Amino acid sequence: MLPILDTLVSYVPALVTRRLTTDPAPITAPLLERSPAVALFADVSGFTPLAERLSQRGPQGIEELSRLLNTYFGQTR
Repeated sequence: MLPILDTLVSYVPALVTRRLTTDPAPITAPLLERSPAVALFADVSGFTPLAERLSQRGPQGIEELSRLLNTYFGQTR
């Protein structure tokens, strides 16, 4: 890989670096690339009041919220 691409890889998405590696010509029109994906939308009951309460504690409250969410979403059923 070219040295400039080595640096670029740490700043831009892999999709962009793959495109530049295969065809370094400037992009003059929109491109389409399909990829399999899944989106998850979850509504956690009571999240807004919890987030508001914990945010009043400053950085420690935000860290606690992050820990709670990681625990919640890390559970297997």
